[in-house]
Amino acid sequence: MTDTAPDTSIYDRTSIKLPKFKGWSSKSVYDYDEEIVDYESLEALNRTINQARKALFKTTESIGSYERKENTAKINYDRAYRREFLSSTAKTESEKRMRAALNCEDLENEWLMHQQVREELVRYSATLRLELQTLQGLGHNYRQQMKL
Repeated sequence: MTDTAPDTSIYDRTSIKLPKFKGWSSKSVYDYDEEIVDYESLEALNRTINQARKALFKTTESIGSYERKENTAKINYDRAYRREFLSSTAKTESEKRMRAALNCEDLENEWLMHQQVREELVRYSATLRLELQTLQGLGHNYRQQMKL
């Protein structure tokens, strides 16, 4: 009986490149742990609202920055892919596509990394908007209690 194990020699010759997602912390913009408190004064609540607003503004700026980086990385990837495809000496279209994709992995990883960070920032900005709504509700309740 012959051994019919799959040929893994291609995995030995190439290294698989994965995106390196750079971590960022939402606490560098807005520290939730410090802000979940019982507000003793309207001034403390207003200070927290202003911090949340600043955090939302910074996050919105970061989203724009990462969108530009993502678009630039996508353009670089697409153009490099097309050049690799056209310069390939492979015989079939399918093989040309695969070779072009493999040769452009680093550019694709860069594009994916920027895309991921932008998506995380969009989710974070939605959270900040909810936080602002909550803080505004607390401010309204606090003012109503002061009237009593």
